[in-house]
Amino acid sequence: MKNFLINLLSFILVISSIFGINLIINQYYFIYKPYIIEKNIETVIMGGSLTMYSLNPEIIKNSINISQEAEIYEVTYFKLKYLLANNKKINNIILNFSPVNFSDYKIMKGRKKNLPVNTIFYNLIPIFTVLNDFNPDKKDYFHNYIKHNFFNKEITYAILTGNKYYPFIGEFKPVKESFINKKNWLEFVLSEVYYSQEKKENDILYLSLYYLFKIIDLCKENNINLLLINTPQKNEIIPVKFKIFYKKVTNYLIENKQITEGSKVNINKFFFSGVILDYSNDNLPDEYYLDHVHLNNKGANYLSQKIQKFLQEYLK
Repeated sequence: MKNFLINLLSFILVISSIFGINLIINQYYFIYKPYIIEKNIETVIMGGSLTMYSLNPEIIKNSINISQEAEIYEVTYFKLKYLLANNKKINNIILNFSPVNFSDYKIMKGRKKNLPVNTIFYNLIPIFTVLNDFNPDKKDYFHNYIKHNFFNKEITYAILTGNKYYPFIGEFKPVKESFINKKNWLEFVLSEVYYSQEKKENDILYLSLYYLFKIIDLCKENNINLLLINTPQKNEIIPVKFKIFYKKVTNYLIENKQITEGSKVNINKFFFSGVILDYSNDNLPDEYYLDHVHLNNKGANYLSQKIQKFLQEYLK
């Protein structure tokens, strides 16, 4: 019995040590060795999958794309704070801004034991903020919290390879395929974006609006130009209430947040605090789309060139 207890305590000590070392390494990478972008980077592309698939940093000069799948504005806000703490030379933030940003499908998934699985979510957002804003299944949340903080293969990979690029920050994902005409694909896209699995229309996510305002204010505090981008998509699939809400938000931003419509930007004005660039009505060929709401590589090249042209003309 005595030997059993000694072995059990030894096992617990070893496991605790492994977890403890991983936690220290995690915190070291996030706090003491934060993400530093290259010195020539002036423009940072942020947001969810719309910008992740649609904006190529190789075409948009001096830019980096750190967008992530299903990234909500709350995550973007804390990620931007984390980025600005150690990168003071950022001049422009490009952020996706479309009706899908206000669909609560991501929050609804969080209540169904399907919280975000990216490392950023479990490292940058304070625990009590998550519990308050998401109201998640606590067992599920803390299971993922432990997974991402005590044993994280992405951070381990970065350490072992000496890689300056941390894959958990975000990236640009070029894809060649187009599934827009694939049978049943539209139904799949809608169920992922605007409708629940029971085919019930999602509610408006007002939490996103709150954090969008915080992002705007954070950019102003740091004298950063904010470009809100509505990427090309098949607008006919967007439910009416999301179109109406998006328009209301757009009008509010213009009237109260000093955000300018792209078509009304003064070419002689060398600095602006924010602008909305709406390309959602660009009638692109089907071959430019990955699906009804995302662009593929052809579409990304098209949109990235338009953004680069805008930056050249208005941010001389």
